[in-house]
Amino acid sequence: MRKEQIKGALAFANSSQAEAAEALQTTKANLNKKIMRETLTDTELEKIAESIGAKYKCYFEFEDGTKI
Repeated sequence: MRKEQIKGALAFANSSQAEAAEALQTTKANLNKKIMRETLTDTELEKIAESIGAKYKCYFEFEDGTKI
């Protein structure tokens, strides 16, 4: 599922995998492998989000507002 989310977010932001790879200081080929294998870390996803003007959020949120 993350593959589609990442590709969709990049398309929505009119950005490319090459630009996202640059934000991660890696190659487009390496980023593509990580996307296809779904091995991007939350930190890497946050960097991609920041580079396209978005926020990446992945956590559990409880009714009292606690986020884990």
